[in-house]
Amino acid sequence: MTIGILDATDARDIRAAGWAGILAVIPGIVANFLTGTPQEPYPNWAWTDQHLVSYFAGQQSAVAVQLLLTNAGFVLLIWVVAGVKRAVLTDTRPSLHTDLMVPSAAITTVALLLGNGLYWTAGLRGFPPQLVRLAFDMLITSGYIGVMISAAVMLFSVGIAMRRSAVFPKSLAIVTPWAAIPLAAGPFCLLADSGPAAPISFLSLVPYLVLYVWLAVTGVVMLRLTAANRVALSQSTD
Repeated sequence: MTIGILDATDARDIRAAGWAGILAVIPGIVANFLTGTPQEPYPNWAWTDQHLVSYFAGQQSAVAVQLLLTNAGFVLLIWVVAGVKRAVLTDTRPSLHTDLMVPSAAITTVALLLGNGLYWTAGLRGFPPQLVRLAFDMLITSGYIGVMISAAVMLFSVGIAMRRSAVFPKSLAIVTPWAAIPLAAGPFCLLADSGPAAPISFLSLVPYLVLYVWLAVTGVVMLRLTAANRVALSQSTD
């Protein structure tokens, strides 16, 4: 059983975070269709240096938009997690897990922004093939270690905090810590040189899919929580 958010200010902030969760998913979906092919939308871990250079040379504008959209989605991640923390603290005391939520979300976002920044600069500024390869490898390392491990810590902390609160549905509170497992396992994809589990290949992107699904579901749940606030306020004025 969940409880409604009865404070109007809390409800407004949590509602905004809910919309941020839903909006964060849209850039991630659109970005997959801007470059490459449906079967291979991103550069492959096994590509040669020259192949990477030609990839950028042929679609600079599309790559730039793709990176901007991805960055925007992850900036909204911080907003979502801040909203979850605000909701949890309406009926529980601060704890280690609530303290970890926003910083781990921020580290997740910063790791992605740094990797994308290097990738963007080297690829779009016409750097030598060796530097483009270095930037690509650093993006992969940042994306599969910095982003995924930080996101795993974030989801685990969020899930434990949800379990200690009566605000969120029990099902979401139970599933959220388990959603951290694919993200924690994601860095092992760096051990694969080729195949579906290699970085940027299909299976290796499953952890990111889990994160995006969690964002959308949590966003919808927060909107439903704040809907209870509107009902309660309307009943109190009758």
